[in-house]
Amino acid sequence: MKSASDPLVLRNAADLRVLLRGRTRGKTITLDTPQLPLDEQMRWQARLARDNGACGCETGERFSVVGLIAIVLLVWLTWGRADWSWLDRGLWAFGILLATGLAGKATGLWKARQRLRHSVAELSVRLASLEDAVAPSGPALVNYGESALHN
Repeated sequence: MKSASDPLVLRNAADLRVLLRGRTRGKTITLDTPQLPLDEQMRWQARLARDNGACGCETGERFSVVGLIAIVLLVWLTWGRADWSWLDRGLWAFGILLATGLAGKATGLWKARQRLRHSVAELSVRLASLEDAVAPSGPALVNYGESALHN
C-alpha cells in the first residue's frame, strides 16, 4: 500500500495526467523519462513540483497588501465623521482584509492549476514527439511490381 510520503513517479504522458486529477499536492514528484536528457528531466521535475505544490499564498499576500491600502484609505476617508465609529471601521477593515486575502488565495490556486495544466500538456507533447521519433515505423511494405503479380 502506498503512503502519502511515497514519491509520485512519472514515466510517460499517461502518468502526467495523474497530476491533473488532484490529491497529489505534497507528494515528491520524480520524473523517470529516459528519453529526455537528464538536465531537461531535472528542469521539468522542478517545474512540475513547483506547479503542483503551489498553494496560492503569494497571490493571497499580494491581494492582502491591496486590502491594507484600502483599509488605510477607509480610515482616512472616514476620519472625523461622527457616523463612523471605531467598531464600524474595525469591522469594515476585517471584512476588507478577509475578502481580499480569500480572493487572492482563490486566484493563486486557479493560476497554479492553469500553470500545471499547461506544463503537463507541454511535457506530454514533448514526450510524444520523442516516443514518435524512436518508435518503429511498422512493417516494411514490399512492392513486387505488376509483372510479379501477373506471372
